[in-house]
Amino acid sequence: MLTTLLTCAAIGVSGSYFEARSCSIFAGPCHYSGEVMTDGRTAVIGLKFEIGSYKGVSLSGLEAAAVVQSPENLSFGKERVTHAYVDTDATPQQKSALLELLRSRSDLGKVVSVTAAEIDLRIGQAEGHAAIRTQAGVVYSATTSSRECLACNMPGVLWYSPLTQGASVSVATVESQTLTQGALGETFRRDDESAAFVGTFAW
Repeated sequence: MLTTLLTCAAIGVSGSYFEARSCSIFAGPCHYSGEVMTDGRTAVIGLKFEIGSYKGVSLSGLEAAAVVQSPENLSFGKERVTHAYVDTDATPQQKSALLELLRSRSDLGKVVSVTAAEIDLRIGQAEGHAAIRTQAGVVYSATTSSRECLACNMPGVLWYSPLTQGASVSVATVESQTLTQGALGETFRRDDESAAFVGTFAW
């Protein structure tokens, strides 16, 4: 399944896109209704800039990520807070450009911290790996596949859209994802869910 969000204006950067939720994004209606009131409050976004510049600053080869959290399911539009992560290899100018783009193109709410991190995104066609590591340790790790999720055998419906504009993505099964984010008070491990968007972005 492919879904595309159009950008407001092209600015000439593109790359790989990853987003995973703490709920199933593609499931039968009973599965969805059983989760929507208690799950789906957290999303992890990852971007790998493969080509392009922003305001004269080259971003090729750099990565950025964000952990987004709301007191309720993100689809309800409640106030959300975000911890952003920028590539440790980025210069100060590149870090500013990465953060500005992340804020302007993704629905992050209030960004409460920005941390340098080693971000590892390897995205294929539904298959992928994502990891965020800071000096304090691994914040997030996930693997995805094209395997059909076994958690729901009803006909599936896509209930959510990516939080980022300009994402052209497929739904993927999260084989496993682990988040340890003390500042957000959020720690979980979740397995075998159709909970990820993987693909590309172009702005």
